[in-house]
Amino acid sequence: MKITFKFIPSLALTVAACSAPGPADDGQEATRRAIVRSAADQVVVPAYQAAAERLRALANATTTLADAAANDPAAADPSAARAAFADAMDAWQRVEMLRFGPAGPAGLVTGGESLRDEIYSWPTTNPCRIDEELTEGSFDDPNFFTANLVNVRGLDAVAYLLFVETPDNACDATRPINKDGAWEALGSDEITRRRLRYAALAAADAADRAAALAARWAPDGGDAYAGFVGAGSEGSPYPTTRVALDEFAVGLFDLEADVKERKLAATDPEALEGRYGGRSEAYVLANLDAARAVFHAAPTPEAGTGFDDWLRNLGQAGLVADVEAAFAAADAAVRAVGPFDEALARDGAALVPAAEAVGELTALLKGPVLAALSLMPPADGAGDAD
Repeated sequence: MKITFKFIPSLALTVAACSAPGPADDGQEATRRAIVRSAADQVVVPAYQAAAERLRALANATTTLADAAANDPAAADPSAARAAFADAMDAWQRVEMLRFGPAGPAGLVTGGESLRDEIYSWPTTNPCRIDEELTEGSFDDPNFFTANLVNVRGLDAVAYLLFVETPDNACDATRPINKDGAWEALGSDEITRRRLRYAALAAADAADRAAALAARWAPDGGDAYAGFVGAGSEGSPYPTTRVALDEFAVGLFDLEADVKERKLAATDPEALEGRYGGRSEAYVLANLDAARAVFHAAPTPEAGTGFDDWLRNLGQAGLVADVEAAFAAADAAVRAVGPFDEALARDGAALVPAAEAVGELTALLKGPVLAALSLMPPADGAGDAD
């Protein structure tokens, strides 16, 4: 099993020697280079640009809402901010399938800096800690969003603060804000003001971080973009195109670990990723669509050169058709569930058919596709193929 770490020259030589074909290779190097370029220009760059734009719109909408609430909490209408949040999350869920480069986990992917968690850290969330910071008013400190852990900031915090409507907090009775009466002393109007002010600041911080990440992937000077499209060339942290595509393909393998085994494993509404906002099914559908784009290295099969083209070059057109059918079946199974929160309220096993359909898809991706292309699965997913 190969684990790709942050670029170290000596390690790169070792990885290249192990995974790269020599000059007289399999005849697919031109295809691999085309996939890398298509992946960058048609999948990665647009995903980060869209996310940055929609997170900025969310920041603007929550600021407007917070300003309105400062004058009259009862008259502040959250509809526009909540709609902006839905748009932002739809865009971010596509980025969720691109956990390589700076957004990827530090030490496990080339150039990984764990920047994804700085913007969206689910399932690492803690509503009680958010309420404690709200009670203290510490979220207004200029250093708050750099000094605190990810579980009190990012899109996770925005979701909780924008959608929770109860005047109660998420902490148990033994926590100081309840035991000492600090929360109750705020009163409902002040709680609303602080929630929306906190949400606006958290959204602005997430938008700034998303913009910085998008700039890293900009074709006109972004270091992540240059390193990826230059895979196999001197100066690139990716010693070969194979290594670059191994890491881009993480989006295919994440369907099992993140979607099937986490998002679709929920048995009660409170365990859902989108418990605040009620759009858990939309998140999974966005993940599936983004993973399909990873497979094609483009938004549609015809738009670029992808893993599907590489498979066809190897005489595996039937496998491509099977993968496409499995993507369609998984999408249909998720849509058949309907709103996840309502489905789970009726039946704790409501997500099982969708999980099984995604499992059939990932079995193809982690089995025949991986084997045919000699891709390396991510370190934390190696050996998990069903």
